[in-house]
Amino acid sequence: MDDTGKSFELLLVDDEEATVLGLSALPWETLGINRVHCACSASEALASLEKGNVDVVVTDIRMPGKSGIDLLVEVEKSPHAPKCLLLSGYAEFAYAQAAIQAQAVDYLLKPVSDEELMQAVGRALSIRKSELEKLQLQKRSMEAIRNNIGDYFEQVIAPWLSSKKSTFETKQELKSYGLPTDTNIKALWLFVHIHKEPSTDDVDGMKSVLASNLTKITATATFNLYKNLYAILLYPLRTQGDESLLNAVKPQILLLKTQLRKQCQAPITLTTSLPFLFWEEGPKIYQSFLSGTSPLVQEVRHKKEQLAVRVYEYVEAHFFEQPSLQEVADHLFLNAAYLSKRFKEETGEKFSDYIHRLRMDRAVEFLAETNMKVSQIAKKLGYKDASYFIKVFKREFHMTPQEFRSR
Repeated sequence: MDDTGKSFELLLVDDEEATVLGLSALPWETLGINRVHCACSASEALASLEKGNVDVVVTDIRMPGKSGIDLLVEVEKSPHAPKCLLLSGYAEFAYAQAAIQAQAVDYLLKPVSDEELMQAVGRALSIRKSELEKLQLQKRSMEAIRNNIGDYFEQVIAPWLSSKKSTFETKQELKSYGLPTDTNIKALWLFVHIHKEPSTDDVDGMKSVLASNLTKITATATFNLYKNLYAILLYPLRTQGDESLLNAVKPQILLLKTQLRKQCQAPITLTTSLPFLFWEEGPKIYQSFLSGTSPLVQEVRHKKEQLAVRVYEYVEAHFFEQPSLQEVADHLFLNAAYLSKRFKEETGEKFSDYIHRLRMDRAVEFLAETNMKVSQIAKKLGYKDASYFIKVFKREFHMTPQEFRSR
């Protein structure tokens, strides 16, 4: 074993069995090699290499069937790629040249002394250790990146969306992070509308909530479009079907909304786009956000939402009293029909749809954060019939409340 506790393996290849048995008896453990494999042909050697644990190969060049050079060519294709040394009784330049082309670490002429061979293997092992250390460092770095993929994804994808980086370069970087880059990848935009002027803490909290809810399913990038409107790019961590990303994130979005509302202490509106072909349409859609030509951004920028906020505040404060449209209108000294019309104009949804959405938000919150029975939750949310509540919940999330809780 070396200083890190790693033990190494050696493969000796020669068509003379007595030779490999003799070489196997050398004190290889002094180099940190704790296992020695023997093979009398290139085919036997390849069978040993398939296990993927060999670090150094010492092989004779001239053997019946496949030669040592042929063996090295095969070894070079292996992802494990052990270091290789060639032994030959023929001091011919052609062999040395072939050994170099086959990426051999060393080329030794027979007869070779035990000391010379062990020194050569030691040099090969040093190269192997250095490569493994680099690979381990890269692996740890990639794991750190994948565990915080949102931070890195935003840095990688924002320049591409702004046409400051090529598609090829961007795809190569995403591939290195283990993200899919298929041409038919479909992504989503999630729009977060905070119904107040958000503070720095609100924004930081929002990103933290996004990370805790979505990073097992998607890589995310957050863009501030206008004051209290944020566009969150949701990019799948794995190749998905047309609608599967939307189905996968939908239950999380409800949890997300509940947590964002608590974080920002304000009503939150969440909207998702339809899935779109990311590599084909991504920059165009993003530029429409920045230019303000996107219908969604125009709507948020120009609509007057003071009345809607007053409705939100009242309903939030009296939610478990099951306030009706008429009760809210009476509180605001407005005609119910006028309130309904104005609310739809300002928010883009009917009052009844808003109440339904709020009920689903609370249902998700109770299921995730309490041990209340489904029947108790239904009653608390104003459903007289628990079975009807279950039916509504399943229609919304494609799973029953119990299935949601058991995920």
